[in-house]
Amino acid sequence: MTSKRTISIEKLKKLEPITTLSEERLQELMPLSYVEHLGIGANLFREGDIDNQTVYLLEGDVQLTSSGGQIDKIISYKDQQARFPLDDSQPRQASCSALTRVEVVRIDNSVLDYMMMWDQMAVSETTAVASKETSAPQQQVSPQQQAAPVEQQD
Repeated sequence: MTSKRTISIEKLKKLEPITTLSEERLQELMPLSYVEHLGIGANLFREGDIDNQTVYLLEGDVQLTSSGGQIDKIISYKDQQARFPLDDSQPRQASCSALTRVEVVRIDNSVLDYMMMWDQMAVSETTAVASKETSAPQQQVSPQQQAAPVEQQD
């Protein structure tokens, strides 16, 4: 069973690297994020999938497993690890299945990359403007000083 609903800014702010985004970017990202509720045993993604999505666990428990056995771990939404994307690699290096009822948010990688880049550019521009403003001030000449005759010495 899946159902769609929106995610709050407060929840987005807890996710890495989304937490670094400005309030404006978070507002833009909210309606572009897809929240799903899935039942026990549902597959969030499979090893080898190329889905161009970043997936975060918001509620419940999931298990990540790989066919070679390199990956076999359980992640609970209460874990610090849930702040980070579930298997962020493309193609996926593991399969992810719900051990309990879960709530996840899916964000298109292109959208997330764009938001991160846009904010970095804004920070760079703000930093450049601020550094120009704090540079040593140039000596300013008043209009009276400019109009004053220059005295010549013999």
